[in-house]
Amino acid sequence: MSQKPNVIIILSDDQGYGDFACNGNPWLNTPCLDRFASESVSLTDFHTSPMCAPTRAGLMSGRYPDRVGVWSTLNGCFIMNKETRIMPQIFKDSGYRTGMFGKWHLGDNYPYRAIDKGFDEVLSFGGGVIGEVPDYWDNDYFDDVYLDNGRWEEHQGYCTDIWFDRAIKFIQDGSREEPFLCYLANNAPHRPFNVDNKYSGKYEAMGISTQIARFYGMIENIDENFGRLDEALKDSGLADNTIVIYFGDNGTCGGAYMDEQGFVKDGFNAGLRGKKCDPYEGGHKNACYIRWPEGGLKGGYEVNGLSANFDLLPTLMGLAGVDDREGTVFDGTNLSAFLKEKNSTINDRQLVIHNMQLERPEKYKDYCVLTNSWRMTRTAVYGHDEIELYDFKKDIEQKRDLAAAEPAVIRELSSVYDAWWDEMAKQYDSFSPIAIGSPREPETKLTSHSWHGSTEMSYNQTHIRDGINDTGYWELEVLETGSYHIELRRWPKEIDTALKDSVPAVPGTDRVHERNAGKIYDIVNAGISCGKYSGETEVLDGQTSAVFTVFLEEGPVKLDAWFDCSDSSRIGAYYTYISRK
Repeated sequence: MSQKPNVIIILSDDQGYGDFACNGNPWLNTPCLDRFASESVSLTDFHTSPMCAPTRAGLMSGRYPDRVGVWSTLNGCFIMNKETRIMPQIFKDSGYRTGMFGKWHLGDNYPYRAIDKGFDEVLSFGGGVIGEVPDYWDNDYFDDVYLDNGRWEEHQGYCTDIWFDRAIKFIQDGSREEPFLCYLANNAPHRPFNVDNKYSGKYEAMGISTQIARFYGMIENIDENFGRLDEALKDSGLADNTIVIYFGDNGTCGGAYMDEQGFVKDGFNAGLRGKKCDPYEGGHKNACYIRWPEGGLKGGYEVNGLSANFDLLPTLMGLAGVDDREGTVFDGTNLSAFLKEKNSTINDRQLVIHNMQLERPEKYKDYCVLTNSWRMTRTAVYGHDEIELYDFKKDIEQKRDLAAAEPAVIRELSSVYDAWWDEMAKQYDSFSPIAIGSPREPETKLTSHSWHGSTEMSYNQTHIRDGINDTGYWELEVLETGSYHIELRRWPKEIDTALKDSVPAVPGTDRVHERNAGKIYDIVNAGISCGKYSGETEVLDGQTSAVFTVFLEEGPVKLDAWFDCSDSSRIGAYYTYISRK
């Protein structure tokens, strides 16, 4: 082997196990991914978290996401703690050039951004979905403004095409003597299901519902782009010594719809019960294909037994011969020996998966304990909220609950869950504070997406248009004592709209979603509470922001910012910008 292998990780957003033609989907056209699967090692019992940010935290850290501060996609609980040493930092220290293209969703501010965490080159967007509150206003997947190495820049074309274009350029521009790590994290096929009709139209012509047709169209576009990337690897002579991994971040979102018990009533889910956010198998089982011809990972064979997304970092380190000089302890397992043995079975183990879309996690909410044979679940999503037990080898559809017949198994797996909870709960009383005053981020943009104490969840730009009536606060870390300029806005800076004004509606088309006109609030006062300072100021007609100058001491502080309206209602300042005075 001439040098350390290159690494490409391709992660799709909301593409479930059944959203591949090679996994039996009767409608979906994914020839490039199917061919790749036939050339790869398949992890047949591979699992992620049931939601996207936790899966990404597990992938990057090699640890349970809760352990590194990520258990939700909201309330600032998607921000991975700054002490965590992650994949690009480890590989960069071993001589790798690192690039990240697409969805990050582990923190929008210093020191949590991808560009702060070891990636040399980053093209991304704000938040977890294009069009969420931290993103550039009115991005809709086509001809958007993205964060290009920390600066907002216009990009022409469809988002998925742009991520792959940039990844291909990153791969081709490097020196052959310097291996690369490329993280290509698609936001597709996550909703809104925005895609050109040339991809979705044929599925509608089959009689498939518009929403599923668009979802499939987004996956077909990914497949086409994957084919381009694969050809570029082969044309560059890099394919043989490049480890390529492809998987989805949770169960399907748009490919199947469930009845009141979690069984498929429309679409396809490869026989799995449940979907994204569920602790049933369809919420977290996914496809994972790994190819490395020069390393012997080829030929379409399988590795059986439980594996998880947080196994991938220690496994890649094992395959590539990369050591971590700081000796990080992983929850994941190095599976490299199993990958190199055809049709091997990973030793039996226990894994815990839960969906904790809460600011303060609750024990026994929506969890699953997995072994090679058993699935013990509990969820209130479908109205049952009692422990269930399934023999997964005999009952992949999870139709025969054996909890009453197997009390010893219930006791054993319950003890596994209790021990896991006691360990993870140590993290649940603290949040990752957003730093202000760093020269690496001269102006800190805070949004309602990272509010703590919020209940209505203003995380999407549609919520800002609707004017969700809620407030929250931010956990901050003042890096240097001094005066700070704090600017409160109803609308983001890039559109500079007055606090009391609206924004126009955006009509939907056959490829993008519609957006309502913005709700008008008769804002009369603005106020903040930050550390020892508390104050208010009058808001006049035509005013686009309310500005406060506050002296802050170094250390942790909470910031609450709000607008009072003439009808005595109060809303939070959805957008707040902070810089050194």
